[in-house]
Amino acid sequence: MIRIWIMFLAASCGACAAPVRDAPAPGASEPRKTIYLVSHGWHAGIVLRRADIPDSIWPAPGDFPNAQYLEVGWGDMDFYQTPDPHMGLILKAALLPTASVLHIVGFNGPVPAYFPYSEIIRIELSSAGFEHLSRTIAASFALDEAGNARSLGPGLYGNSRFYLSGETYHLFNTCNVWTARALRVAGLPISPTRSISVEGLMSQARKFGAVVQSGPEASEYGPVQGDHGRHWSAPSRDFSDPMNLQVPIFAGTARWATVEMCFTPISSWSFSGIWSSSPDTRERRAAGSG
Repeated sequence: MIRIWIMFLAASCGACAAPVRDAPAPGASEPRKTIYLVSHGWHAGIVLRRADIPDSIWPAPGDFPNAQYLEVGWGDMDFYQTPDPHMGLILKAALLPTASVLHIVGFNGPVPAYFPYSEIIRIELSSAGFEHLSRTIAASFALDEAGNARSLGPGLYGNSRFYLSGETYHLFNTCNVWTARALRVAGLPISPTRSISVEGLMSQARKFGAVVQSGPEASEYGPVQGDHGRHWSAPSRDFSDPMNLQVPIFAGTARWATVEMCFTPISSWSFSGIWSSSPDTRERRAAGSG
């Protein structure tokens, strides 16, 4: 079984690295379609203008009818939908092939205004490239017998929903790799194998896109008690863990700031199975580090 799993991962990694039939880059006089790449710290979402997506392509044309933009994210089903994922979910998502979901957010107004504390990169696509991207995202939806997208309920923030995906999440097909593959099919010079992390993805996108908003530094938004940069270790996704507490603050439906507090473990677990107490519990706080 282990040998089969290793062979599966190797084949998947090779598939990600294999050449694809890219869409051409837009010419100087050719009409362009604008998309945005938005970093959330642990993954990035693709933002498309809703009016640019043909209803004949989109599997859920009746959803978000009044939205100007749609943000698309993809990831492990259990991990993505769990508000406070435990270590078991994290390990399962990292080590085993698992079911996946799409997270779609509908919103109006300028993209930087909706994501005021995220790095945002504007990317121009040819019409053919945008169609390739739209079809690639649409193909990820799992459909019912009537050909409709399978909605799983409300999403994480704002006007959003989860949808069942037909793809498999695994170590070599993470949320950021999925996003890079979609961008590559659209004709962009990006490597999925170098996009395991969000920084690997964003660093490549900065070379062909325009950074319209940089990610914030915690010190920009108020005083920091203690050496926050040294003690704070951001969790693997936008939620808390036993030593790092994140409290999001919203202005309407848009995330305005985040309160971050970190602690030394009150107790720790050794391999010998003995609990040991730590008398030193420190707290650090920084407001506004989206």
